[in-house]
Amino acid sequence: MYNSFIDACEQCIISKACELLKETEGSVEQIAYETGYPNLSFFYRQFKMFTKKTPANYRLEFYR
Repeated sequence: MYNSFIDACEQCIISKACELLKETEGSVEQIAYETGYPNLSFFYRQFKMFTKKTPANYRLEFYR
């Protein structure tokens, strides 16, 4: 369950970022921008908060 509507929205955005990390070869910076995060540092924080992994580590799991 989400703590707020904003958490639910963030989860949807991070889910889209996860999909892009798995299915494309775009850079993390490019994916952050495509999902609405103009600040890469904030994207990393949000991504790690929801997935418990960095975007690069998340991507590596699917290329092994």
